[in-house]
Amino acid sequence: MLNEYLNKEDEVVKLLAKYYLSEDEKKILIDSFQSNLEMNKIMGSLILHRVIGPAWMSIRDHVIPSTTTHKNEEFFFYLNNFYTSQLNRAEEHLVDVKSNFTLFARFL
Repeated sequence: MLNEYLNKEDEVVKLLAKYYLSEDEKKILIDSFQSNLEMNKIMGSLILHRVIGPAWMSIRDHVIPSTTTHKNEEFFFYLNNFYTSQLNRAEEHLVDVKSNFTLFARFL
Protein backbone atom coordinates (compact mmCIF):
# COMPACT_ATOMS: atom_id res chain seq x y z
CA MET A 1 0.00 0.00 0.00
CA LEU A 2 2.73 2.47 0.95
CA ASN A 3 4.75 1.68 -2.18
CA GLU A 4 1.98 3.17 -4.33
CA TYR A 5 2.87 6.61 -3.01
CA LEU A 6 6.65 6.38 -3.30
CA ASN A 7 8.39 7.78 -6.33
CA LYS A 8 11.38 6.01 -7.83
CA GLU A 9 13.98 7.87 -5.74
CA ASP A 10 12.14 7.14 -2.49
CA GLU A 11 11.87 3.48 -3.47
CA VAL A 12 15.65 3.36 -4.01
CA VAL A 13 16.26 4.99 -0.61
CA LYS A 14 13.95 2.45 1.02
CA LEU A 15 15.84 -0.41 -0.59
CA LEU A 16 19.25 1.07 0.24
CA ALA A 17 18.28 1.47 3.89
CA LYS A 18 18.19 -2.27 4.37
CA TYR A 19 21.08 -4.60 3.67
CA TYR A 20 19.38 -7.99 3.29
CA LEU A 21 17.46 -7.80 0.03
CA SER A 22 15.42 -10.42 -1.75
CA GLU A 23 16.38 -11.29 -5.32
CA ASP A 24 13.49 -9.18 -6.65
CA GLU A 25 14.59 -6.19 -4.56
CA LYS A 26 18.19 -6.58 -5.77
CA LYS A 27 16.97 -6.57 -9.37
CA ILE A 28 14.86 -3.45 -8.77
CA LEU A 29 17.83 -1.72 -7.13
CA ILE A 30 20.24 -2.65 -9.93
CA ASP A 31 17.76 -1.58 -12.62
CA SER A 32 17.13 1.69 -10.78
CA PHE A 33 20.81 2.60 -10.87
CA GLN A 34 20.86 1.96 -14.61
CA SER A 35 18.05 4.48 -15.12
CA ASN A 36 18.06 8.25 -14.76
CA LEU A 37 17.42 9.17 -11.15
CA GLU A 38 17.85 12.38 -9.20
CA MET A 39 20.95 11.40 -7.24
CA ASN A 40 20.86 14.64 -5.22
CA LYS A 41 17.44 13.71 -3.87
CA ILE A 42 18.62 10.19 -3.01
CA MET A 43 21.76 11.49 -1.27
CA GLY A 44 19.73 14.06 0.68
CA SER A 45 17.28 11.41 1.86
CA LEU A 46 20.09 9.07 2.88
CA ILE A 47 21.73 11.85 4.90
CA LEU A 48 18.42 12.96 6.41
CA HIS A 49 17.52 9.44 7.54
CA ARG A 50 21.13 8.66 8.55
CA VAL A 51 21.42 5.47 6.55
CA ILE A 52 24.62 6.20 4.63
CA GLY A 53 26.35 3.12 6.08
CA PRO A 54 23.75 0.55 5.08
CA ALA A 55 23.28 2.30 1.73
CA TRP A 56 26.97 2.10 0.87
CA MET A 57 27.19 -1.53 1.96
CA SER A 58 24.14 -2.40 -0.17
CA ILE A 59 25.63 -0.68 -3.21
CA ARG A 60 29.08 -2.18 -2.59
CA ASP A 61 27.75 -5.71 -2.17
CA HIS A 62 24.74 -5.79 -4.51
CA VAL A 63 24.93 -3.12 -7.22
CA ILE A 64 28.62 -2.72 -8.07
CA PRO A 65 29.45 -6.44 -8.52
CA SER A 66 26.40 -7.11 -10.69
CA THR A 67 26.97 -4.47 -13.37
CA THR A 68 29.92 -3.70 -15.59
CA THR A 69 29.11 -0.07 -16.36
CA HIS A 70 27.94 2.42 -13.77
CA LYS A 71 26.10 5.57 -14.71
CA ASN A 72 26.42 6.90 -11.19
CA GLU A 73 30.10 6.53 -10.35
CA GLU A 74 30.27 10.03 -8.89
CA PHE A 75 27.36 9.21 -6.57
CA PHE A 76 29.14 6.00 -5.48
CA PHE A 77 32.33 7.98 -4.87
CA TYR A 78 30.59 10.53 -2.63
CA LEU A 79 28.67 7.84 -0.77
CA ASN A 80 31.89 5.94 -0.12
CA ASN A 81 33.53 9.14 1.16
CA PHE A 82 30.63 9.82 3.53
CA TYR A 83 30.75 6.24 4.79
CA THR A 84 34.52 6.30 5.30
CA SER A 85 34.46 9.63 7.13
CA GLN A 86 31.66 8.44 9.43
CA LEU A 87 33.59 5.24 10.12
CA ASN A 88 36.73 7.22 10.97
CA ARG A 89 34.76 9.56 13.20
CA ALA A 90 33.21 6.61 15.04
CA GLU A 91 36.63 5.01 15.58
CA GLU A 92 38.00 8.30 16.97
CA HIS A 93 34.99 8.59 19.25
CA LEU A 94 35.55 5.05 20.50
CA VAL A 95 39.20 5.84 21.32
CA ASP A 96 38.12 8.98 23.21
CA VAL A 97 35.48 7.05 25.18
CA LYS A 98 37.99 4.37 26.13
CA SER A 99 40.57 6.92 27.27
CA ASN A 100 37.96 8.86 29.27
CA PHE A 101 36.73 5.66 30.88
CA THR A 102 40.23 4.69 32.01
CA LEU A 103 40.76 8.23 33.33
CA PHE A 104 37.55 8.15 35.38
CA ALA A 105 38.13 4.56 36.49
CA ARG A 106 41.19 5.73 38.43
CA PHE A 107 38.99 7.94 40.62
CA LEU A 108 36.52 5.18 41.49
